[in-house]
Amino acid sequence: MKITKISLTNFRAFKQTQTIEFAPVTLLFGPNSVGKSTVLKALFYVQQILSKGQCNPMYLDALNKKYIGGFENLVHKRDLDTNITLKIEYDKGDAIGSSYAYLYELLSEELDIQLSSPVVDAQTIAVEFEIAWHKFEKTAYIKTYRVEFDGDIIAEVTSSGPKQAFLTFLNYIHPLLLPANHDEWLQAQKDSKANLHPYNRLILDGIDVYETEEEDEEELEFDRQLSNHYNQLLEKTDNPEEKKEIALEYMAQRFKYRMKKYGIDPKDITEDGLSIQFSSDDYFVSALHELVNLQDRDRRNMISIHDHREYNLLHNVLTIDTNVGALPTLGRKIRTNLELDTIKHDEIITELLSDVLVAPLDNLLNLLNESLCIGPIRKIPDANYQPLPYIEQSDWYDGSAAWSMLKKASFGELKEIHKWMSDQDKLDLGYGISVKVSKVFDLHNPIYATHNIEILSPKIDELIRWHLGDQRISEMGAVLDGISEIENRVIDPANEDEYKRDFEQKALIKQYRKLEKEESNLELLIENLQSKNEFENNSTDLKSFEILKQLDEENNELQELLNNRSYDEVIAELTLKYEKIKAERYAVLAQTDFLKLDFNEVIQAYSIWDQHNDISVEPNEIGTGVSQLMPLIVAAITQKSGLVACEQPELHLHPRVQVAIGDLLSQNTEHVNYLIETHSEHLILRLRRRIRQNTDNELPVGLKAFSHNEVVINYLEPSKDGVQVRRIRMDEDGEFRQPWPNGFFHERLDEAL
Repeated sequence: MKITKISLTNFRAFKQTQTIEFAPVTLLFGPNSVGKSTVLKALFYVQQILSKGQCNPMYLDALNKKYIGGFENLVHKRDLDTNITLKIEYDKGDAIGSSYAYLYELLSEELDIQLSSPVVDAQTIAVEFEIAWHKFEKTAYIKTYRVEFDGDIIAEVTSSGPKQAFLTFLNYIHPLLLPANHDEWLQAQKDSKANLHPYNRLILDGIDVYETEEEDEEELEFDRQLSNHYNQLLEKTDNPEEKKEIALEYMAQRFKYRMKKYGIDPKDITEDGLSIQFSSDDYFVSALHELVNLQDRDRRNMISIHDHREYNLLHNVLTIDTNVGALPTLGRKIRTNLELDTIKHDEIITELLSDVLVAPLDNLLNLLNESLCIGPIRKIPDANYQPLPYIEQSDWYDGSAAWSMLKKASFGELKEIHKWMSDQDKLDLGYGISVKVSKVFDLHNPIYATHNIEILSPKIDELIRWHLGDQRISEMGAVLDGISEIENRVIDPANEDEYKRDFEQKALIKQYRKLEKEESNLELLIENLQSKNEFENNSTDLKSFEILKQLDEENNELQELLNNRSYDEVIAELTLKYEKIKAERYAVLAQTDFLKLDFNEVIQAYSIWDQHNDISVEPNEIGTGVSQLMPLIVAAITQKSGLVACEQPELHLHPRVQVAIGDLLSQNTEHVNYLIETHSEHLILRLRRRIRQNTDNELPVGLKAFSHNEVVINYLEPSKDGVQVRRIRMDEDGEFRQPWPNGFFHERLDEAL
């Protein structure tokens, strides 16, 4: 998953809505103090809202407790009567992400409505928060929370204060909310001569009522004014009864207007004994719409909502449990005041709403938790520096996490860091990584102390990374090849010694396979027990327990295993057994021909290597520019997901190195995106050059393709209406499509030739 854009409204220097588009490499340019770092603050402000429910924080945790002064200092011009609006869009890529669709498939055969998981099926998701100040509570809260799936709004939650919220919009005709058997339901409605919803007429017969019926501009203008008036009244109350009265009054006024316009006397209707009422099956747009709204329809506890095509959809306003204002509690299923006929229907709707409202927030929080921000002033460790035992997100802001990460990095990662620091076609800083490893294998020669990791043989390097990384043996190609070689080799029976040894080795492998299977079965069983335990502990509704019990009626094996014991007790017992079998499997492997461990002591250390003087040096002994760049180098190689943000990576660096930063970014986008606040022309020059070389098929050997679509340049400039964001695009030749402001790119040097 990767963030694709963020929009800011009334946030610090941003007044009018401005959108920052993201790409694998996103650059923020602009004058000093214009608001470039504000974009970073907005991202991690949202993270703090999601993780802690803090809409009024004094500090941002992810930015190493950076003081921001609460909502008052975040809202534009400190106007507490103004609301902040932040919108973040992300693309799921190949990830599935969070979902609460536990029972869909299990219950679809028993119910007349077949649903799938909307959040799993969606590709792009956008969440929008309107954050307001509550004058009575003296704090900020989420006033409105909107969700979009694949570009269309799907739901909206509103609140008038920190403690109560309502689901005021659900887009029942969103493609991801239409049941799988929707076509059959539509046909059944048509065959039964039911009055079809106008949207269904469009789907079934291609009749668009907004195109085929002549529109009366006078009526439309009246409806617009009436709708605006009553919507304002609805926003001023959170009482369901008052909302119902307002909705009824709105419908009555529309009806009176049309009766008067067309000369209908209300007395004529009364005297004829006629009445006007809503038919429960006239205007349902789908089976889901019917399920959610059928019971409350007669009570008129409904409001009329519109989707993007302006079709009216009657909607039952639901009260929902939230965390702060309109923000649902993350990591658990949502609860509403909706009570349907059956437990199964109740649970299906609960899961559906959780998929739509909670899962997008779970995904975004995970994405932001995996992201990091490197601040403008990075720490330079001295000789007494001790690596952090646990690296936290906030430790990246002053750069200290990078030096600790070198202690935890794998050999493969250290190699890549070494290459980017030292190679002439990369950053060429004059420094590299010095590594010492002490380990003895039965491979004729021990691994010896070395300061040059390049001379380690591939086989030894692979074995070391396997051991130090504690990876599962089944994932290691070298181990699998060794096992396969023993299992498949053919020995001459006449050679008794070889035949006997081969028999012993194959017996070991057979024993290894048996232990591996037992370990896998135990792992699966433990995961199942943990999932069931978590399901029961996190559920606040006894209905969930009843469904779970109903689904597990025939699971006698599980009942025998528990035998009136707690989940924790059984899981602890199985975990102990699992670790014992795992240790036995490792012990068996150590006896095979291809890998014998003489002892398990491992000593690993790193230091910075001064290539010019051929000596090991401490971080505080290298150049200031190099030490300031190290956090970005380490993050580019070691981070496996999220966003890597960095403020002014070019600080204290020679222009030659600033140019090379462009390659560091463009060549390491497989797992992360970059958000770089910079003033460096040189960095862009290298990116432009690589784009041009990519188009002309002239990229240097070893560089991966980098196109103009993989970089976004956002130029921020002040105006009387707040910060304005201008996107500067490049074409396939690396030329700018829009002119740059004065003060940039007056000299192109050789990079732009």
